[in-house]
Amino acid sequence: MNVSDNMTLQATLEQSNANPTSKLRNQFEWPGRVCLLLALLISPWLFGSVYFYAKFFIAVCLLVGIAFLWFESSVSERKSLILPYLLLPMAIGMFVVILQMIPLPDGLSWLLGRQKELYPFLTGIDNPDISISMNREGTWDQLGLLVMAFCATTLGGRYFRSAEQIKILLTTVTFNGVLISLFGMIQSLSTQGTGTIYWTVKLLGGGTPFGPYVNRNNAAGYLLICLGCSLGLLTIVFTRPRKGPKPMGTKDLPFWTQFSSHFLLFIAELNATKIACGMASVIISAAIIASLSRGGVLAMFAGLAVTLLFFGMARKPSFSAFVAVPAFMFAISFAGWLGFGDQILERFDQVNTVDVTDQTDNRLKHWRETWPAVQEFGIFGSGVGAYGEVHRLYRVDSETSIYRYGESQFFQTLVELGWPGLAVLLIAWYLMAYYSTFLLWQGSSATSIAVGVAGVFTTVSVFVASIFDFGLYLPANLLLMSLFCGFVAFHAQSLATRLKKKNWLKLETHNTIAQILLLVLFASLAMYSLDFYRKWQIESAVQEYPFRTFAVNNPTLDETNRLIEKISPLVETTQNREGLNYMARLYIHRSRLQLYQDLESVLADDLAKKQRWDRTALDMVHENAWSLREGGMLFSATKFLRREFIVDNLPWARKYLMASREVAPMEPGTHIRLAQINALIGTSKSASEDIERAIKIAPTKTGLRLLAALYYLQSRNGDAAVEQLHELLKIDPRQFKNAMKLIFGGANRNVARIDEMQVVNEIMPDDPKLLYSLATNYLLPDTDSKIAALEKADGLLVDVSAADRERIKLKAAVKMEKKEYSGALEQYESLLDSNPSDYETLLKLAKLLMSLEDFEGAKSKLDYIYRMGGLPKRQKEIENLREVAAKKVREARKAE
Repeated sequence: MNVSDNMTLQATLEQSNANPTSKLRNQFEWPGRVCLLLALLISPWLFGSVYFYAKFFIAVCLLVGIAFLWFESSVSERKSLILPYLLLPMAIGMFVVILQMIPLPDGLSWLLGRQKELYPFLTGIDNPDISISMNREGTWDQLGLLVMAFCATTLGGRYFRSAEQIKILLTTVTFNGVLISLFGMIQSLSTQGTGTIYWTVKLLGGGTPFGPYVNRNNAAGYLLICLGCSLGLLTIVFTRPRKGPKPMGTKDLPFWTQFSSHFLLFIAELNATKIACGMASVIISAAIIASLSRGGVLAMFAGLAVTLLFFGMARKPSFSAFVAVPAFMFAISFAGWLGFGDQILERFDQVNTVDVTDQTDNRLKHWRETWPAVQEFGIFGSGVGAYGEVHRLYRVDSETSIYRYGESQFFQTLVELGWPGLAVLLIAWYLMAYYSTFLLWQGSSATSIAVGVAGVFTTVSVFVASIFDFGLYLPANLLLMSLFCGFVAFHAQSLATRLKKKNWLKLETHNTIAQILLLVLFASLAMYSLDFYRKWQIESAVQEYPFRTFAVNNPTLDETNRLIEKISPLVETTQNREGLNYMARLYIHRSRLQLYQDLESVLADDLAKKQRWDRTALDMVHENAWSLREGGMLFSATKFLRREFIVDNLPWARKYLMASREVAPMEPGTHIRLAQINALIGTSKSASEDIERAIKIAPTKTGLRLLAALYYLQSRNGDAAVEQLHELLKIDPRQFKNAMKLIFGGANRNVARIDEMQVVNEIMPDDPKLLYSLATNYLLPDTDSKIAALEKADGLLVDVSAADRERIKLKAAVKMEKKEYSGALEQYESLLDSNPSDYETLLKLAKLLMSLEDFEGAKSKLDYIYRMGGLPKRQKEIENLREVAAKKVREARKAE
């Protein structure tokens, strides 16, 4: 290795540049460096690069960078290269991910957990190929991101070595951070929380976007790295050598005199560059506050506090070093002036620090629910990219949304990679902390110190943000973080080689080994670039007609045929879940369109278009076939199931769904569609098994429970339907009306009937409110089922707290319905004891007293309501009742 006598970064680089091959090497470096900077600039603006076209763009840029780095290393006269040790934990992580995708032999089955139970059940195969990952497709895609991260870490260390290159990188990232910050704040102010990006892209299902990011936490995480780079740039411009002699000063002068002198000197040395760098930090800091990400704001302040502490301990800085403090104060004021201050305070007020089991504490809630997976899925977790599927297995409440990610980088790593994976991640963080502090303490040049400052702030802030969801699963965030880590690691190891002190960081990689590594990376990136390109094609074709928008003639029959011809070759070469499921949906849609055309020719013209289309749904077709069978028309049923719209389409749909199930067995939608198809062209047993698989994967998804109950009622399997309806109401009592429609014919379906007593005793959960609604709205008077429902409700209301007014009201209503008027009177009186001005209860009590012919008591209650002006909207009713009660009282007195 070439070592300069002057132990500085610049001197070493100048000596190395004197080599005869230095100009040629520089020519190879610049194209790769430009591609890398281009990827850094563009990737966050492509919605965080979540789509395959963006991943393909990043992969190609990295591919060019790796290629030119290999050319540069091949002509280098150096025998060894500085490659970051950070690559070692990354390589271990990639090895574990590869292991997760490989079907394991029996000898390695000890690595598995619930996989041994789930794979045979979900695939229907007695001896399936079982792997650690429960989502092999997702794990394959995540491995591609890890390959890109490995390449970015390598390139970050090799392409930004000199002082000028350091400034280029820090300036590029800072500039991009400022643009994203300004755009994000302007968009937030102008859209007022409508959930749109670029003012035109509406998020499906809502969301909390900021700037080009769908999730504000991901945006804040990205901006934290940009802020770290801006602080590094700020350090460079404020630690440049002063021109002219150093001003004289003495410690004997009063403190305020010294302060005034330093302040005036600081103002005198301000220039456009320093002001611009300071404003960049202010704008990015304000944007992190404006993102309303609680984790991002906490991470920013934690990073600032630790950086100032370490910087003060290591450098004993002058007055200008503390410019960050007023800059951050100005950023807070600026964000507050824009109106984000009150919003972020309101967000922090929502944090419940007393009762962590509160339902609003979604993060803690779903972490607690998913925690058993850490013990149950084996030593190496459930598979990278499988968090969303695994969480559904353990969910307790009704599934209204899906947690695709763990909202904590560490917890998600623990679930997906187990304790070894978490250990590797923490080792990587430790290395970054060591690199950064080493540069801060041992560096002597402005650039080394600046890299140390940027490293300390970014390491601390991103670590804190990762506890609350930093978003390394977004390619844009992963690219910037990986490149930044490689950049800091290289400079720490490069500094160690220039120092005379012994340090383990001095170890370098032999050039031959480095070239072999680069060739392997190039081949891996080339493979993933092709894979991302193919998936991009599928993604583009699918987005032309998203299946959520499928309707009558959208797409038309001709358009459906065109899409099938277009996408089927793509899916055959690159089998991914999205493409396979879309192909199945296309064949199902084509089947429906063909049946729709048949119905148009045989049904009356006055039958509504929507009604005809609804009759083409798979569950309706299944219902018609069963109706024919139940009516004894077996020949007609067989003939119906052999019609072209079924035999030409549904076998193909099943084929693609079976392939999708093999790729991603934990997708409940795939299983439920297989069940619907198998109900028509398969067997009842296979359809029931598919339904059970779907429910096993997503046990709290109420839509699946309703579909399962409908299928069993269509198939005349009442006991299975009862079980599903009972679980449905236990999970989500709000589904009561939907369940009752299905049971009592409100859905207008030709399905098996369920006995009313079975509804009361087996379907209804122990919920007195639901039982009362059942008795009063769906059961006929004086029937055994209604009496049983009311008795069951009354039994559940035996021990009611005097403070629980709602349950007391319910108990009074149940007593009234049972005609136990004395019990109802008792409940009403207890309500009035605690609140004499409860006018609704007073009115009910007055009506009850009138029915019991206690007109004196009724009149006194009504007079009180009238006198106090209660229930103004029901004054006419109250006046009429008063007149009746007064008349009855007068008649009673005359009779006496």
